[in-house]
Amino acid sequence: MGRGFKKVKRRIPWISHLITKETASELRPSTGYLVRADRTRICILCRGAKNLCGRKICPVLLKYKRIRRTISVVDRQIDGASPPEIFVGRIGYPKVFVGPLLYPEKGDIEILGIPELWSFRAIDEFLDVRLSLIRGMRKIDVRRPNRLGNFYDKIVDTVLSGRSVDAYAELDRIYRSIIIDPYVQPIGVGGPIKSLEISAKGTIMFLEKVFEDDDLRALDAMVYLYRSGIMVSKIIQGLSAGILGTKLERKLVPTRWSITAVDCILSKWLRDNIIREKPIIGDYLVFEYSGLGDKFVVILFPDTWKYEFIEIWWPGSSWNFFGNSIAIGGDYELHWGRTEYASIGGCYYATRLAVTEYLSKIGRQAGVIVIREAYPEHYMPIGVWYVRESVRRALRSKPVKFQNFQEALRYALSKLRIDPKEVIESSNIIKMKTAQKTLPEFLQSN
Repeated sequence: MGRGFKKVKRRIPWISHLITKETASELRPSTGYLVRADRTRICILCRGAKNLCGRKICPVLLKYKRIRRTISVVDRQIDGASPPEIFVGRIGYPKVFVGPLLYPEKGDIEILGIPELWSFRAIDEFLDVRLSLIRGMRKIDVRRPNRLGNFYDKIVDTVLSGRSVDAYAELDRIYRSIIIDPYVQPIGVGGPIKSLEISAKGTIMFLEKVFEDDDLRALDAMVYLYRSGIMVSKIIQGLSAGILGTKLERKLVPTRWSITAVDCILSKWLRDNIIREKPIIGDYLVFEYSGLGDKFVVILFPDTWKYEFIEIWWPGSSWNFFGNSIAIGGDYELHWGRTEYASIGGCYYATRLAVTEYLSKIGRQAGVIVIREAYPEHYMPIGVWYVRESVRRALRSKPVKFQNFQEALRYALSKLRIDPKEVIESSNIIKMKTAQKTLPEFLQSN
């Protein structure tokens, strides 16, 4: 929209070494939230990050953080393991807390850091696992990773490790707080690190290669890793650890920002370099998946690339916990994508990555509508990984085929509890499809 790269760089400096002006603009925060935020949507648009309600502390997140009272006392000397996984904070950027996630017992715990392999029956079960991880912390300047010496070497060894690593850490004290965040998966208590020892077990060859190639741009490194079969969660860790990019531009990136950046960049690359060149899908397909108190419905229809993600939050669910009516929010893009950050945040990009993965796999382009309906059972935010993996699982299921868009839409909406009229009224792409026909649809009906 005519906004220069310098403006983008000032707003989100961590993105400047990653990508082009066009993609950076897509991650630039929009300024229109307050205009559109009403009582039924304000939490969906804010998610504890923009303080749209005027409170200094988000009451929704504050409620969940009280879970810390149930956490047992943690020993300041930890002789155990790391999944391997690190966490890079964002408060006080560019000087933030960085460190590995630690488990107080030795053993093979690699799965604790791989969302792609998680399978939980309830949020309580998920919390029991994730809150058992202890956050080691040391405050550093993310812009100068090479000046951190031995501590940064251990961070890199942790991220490059092909398996969970043995770890010994001595913490100065324990902070009785946990991480509950709409983007990042929950993490247990933590404290400042006095000493740290890491025993890595092998390396992930492709991650090691991009780490050693300090002439490779971060964008190219991410695409290379993705095409080499490296899981998205590992690419996010690599970006956070500052091992991607050219030598002079490398810096650590807060975990929360890394997640959305990787989802956005990879889905944009798939959309622009693969999907747009493919023929249009020939069927109207509906996929569905249920898990952890949510229902996901995906509609694919014959058209050039269009994409919309809609979230429905029932009263009592995490981002409508204090509401007394159903809250609906969504955002969309047409063939050429978008130039502003999606109003509903990182879930938009996590879903877009799952969808573009599927379309690139089947070699087709399509119009896509994804609807998420959250019920009171989904009572707290657990990270955008959950949305990405849920949509992936939906698209791995057997779809139901239909003859036209109206039949597919009717069936998809019948799988939700909400009145279909509410969804239709909230959707831009549904209105487009019902108000006008494409040329093939017009010729077929006459």
